[in-house]
Amino acid sequence: MSQHSAGATPSGSGRAVALAHRFGGVGKQALETLVDGYTTAYPDAAVQLLQKDNVKLEIKCDFMQENPPDAWINWPAENLQPYHTANVLEPLDDLWASTGLDAHCQDAVRADCHIDGTAYAIPLNVQRTNNVFYNRSVLDSAGVDPAALDTPEQFVRALETVEAETDACGIALAQRNPWVTLQLWETTLMGADGVQTFERVKDGEARSHARAIGTALDTVERCRAHSPEGAVYLSSGGANQQLVDGDAGFVFGGDWAVGGFQGAEEFEQGEHWGHTTFPGTDDVYARAGDAFLVPRKESSQARESFLEYICSGDAMARFCAGRGAIPPRLDAPMDRFESFFRDQQRDFERCSHSPLTVVGPGVSSAAFIDLKMAFVDFLTSGDVEATTDQLVAAFDDNVEPVA
Repeated sequence: MSQHSAGATPSGSGRAVALAHRFGGVGKQALETLVDGYTTAYPDAAVQLLQKDNVKLEIKCDFMQENPPDAWINWPAENLQPYHTANVLEPLDDLWASTGLDAHCQDAVRADCHIDGTAYAIPLNVQRTNNVFYNRSVLDSAGVDPAALDTPEQFVRALETVEAETDACGIALAQRNPWVTLQLWETTLMGADGVQTFERVKDGEARSHARAIGTALDTVERCRAHSPEGAVYLSSGGANQQLVDGDAGFVFGGDWAVGGFQGAEEFEQGEHWGHTTFPGTDDVYARAGDAFLVPRKESSQARESFLEYICSGDAMARFCAGRGAIPPRLDAPMDRFESFFRDQQRDFERCSHSPLTVVGPGVSSAAFIDLKMAFVDFLTSGDVEATTDQLVAAFDDNVEPVA
């Protein structure tokens, strides 16, 4: 665990605001930019950043020792439920109202932060996950028009064409961590069978949609066949670099990948790389996101001012512009953002569907663990039938009972 402090101790508080998080790299830098915004607005303030390798486990230990931080960053939605059941979260309705967050937050993100109509979290970022990025030179050489791809099946055929017509692989699919392939599978399911089917599967009706689950898995396995040799060891950063180097036609992933493209020399959006939604999901903004969770504990003037600030558009814009995301507040300033993210914000506001992905987390912790393990097995075996059975069990056997 590492610590980082910014600013002086707030007068009258006796201590800095303690904020726990899991971020490293650009995420940590983005968080420090947010903190700088807070200490600029409150010159006598200070924040102690507590970086935790396993924030969920370490926060649980903090609660057991009766010493939780003033706030911590983790997933909202299904992740809130265990803390709510344990009655350790601070209700935040008054804060949402007084800061204007309630009036300016996108409806789906608002729902992620509420349980039974009460706010228990403050959204930090919105990450789009149904993105396909491509190397324009590779696709031009292959004669592939990404805008003409309307279905997952057409996408697979495009991968075949890239490999037949160029020296590049079809798709650099990062497989070192199973969640990337899990995310490709759920996006393929949405693209082939629609968001409603995906939502029903998440809600415990997977057995009724086993055929669709299996068909999407088969499509993913065919995509894997067009990944580079050794892709099971390939990280997301490594996959993005293959696109930059012209060794891959496509990369699938979240919009955080754009930071890597923007940092590459002579690799400009439009001229060298492009973006489209995964075929079949044009009007979908599949998403994940983080939020601030606030424990029930004696508060302080310092904590109250920090909570007010992180509800602001300035705080969200500072973090998201550095992280590679869009702010949950629809009135947040967008002048810090590259054109790619301004376009994403426009898509978010106009989309017909904005489902929370499995990795979002749109399922319970138990289901998520089982799903990841299913894809660990899948990446080893490629067994569509066996993995379909595992996915059905993971969704249907881990449905949270309705109170």
